[in-house]
Amino acid sequence: MKPKKKAKAGKKFINKQVPLAGLAIKHGFYLDALLILSSIMESRLRSVITRVQKENPGPGLSLERCIKRIKHLRLTHPDPMLEKTFDVQMIDSLRNWKNRRNDVLKDFTRIHVSKKRTEKLTQEGILLLRDLNSSSKKFKAEWKASLQSSSVPVP
Repeated sequence: MKPKKKAKAGKKFINKQVPLAGLAIKHGFYLDALLILSSIMESRLRSVITRVQKENPGPGLSLERCIKRIKHLRLTHPDPMLEKTFDVQMIDSLRNWKNRRNDVLKDFTRIHVSKKRTEKLTQEGILLLRDLNSSSKKFKAEWKASLQSSSVPVP
């Protein structure tokens, strides 16, 4: 029997969270799905930040701060890979979605929030997560290619 490959901590986290988000959506737990989608987005952005800055930003970086950091790096850091894969419009869409998610969370304490509203926000979050996943995969592939061309071993 072959030993199983060990997955990295970040990949293991996302691999566990994606099915949970799907299960939450399937059973109509849209608020839970929103929070799971947010944590996946945060993890993806944190991974990109770690690669660009060559240091782990730490656990205190929330989704809001990850979005701000990515936009800041994209606009100020002379990294063509980041400019190619992460467009400002997608980053702004992430921020708008996060702000609407926060509004829904605040409204839960004061008023009734319709299932339709949370379902629509969840569906938009899924589309944004797909865009973010494709961008982060492109970034990671280009990042690895640039490391290989400079003859540095890829982790």
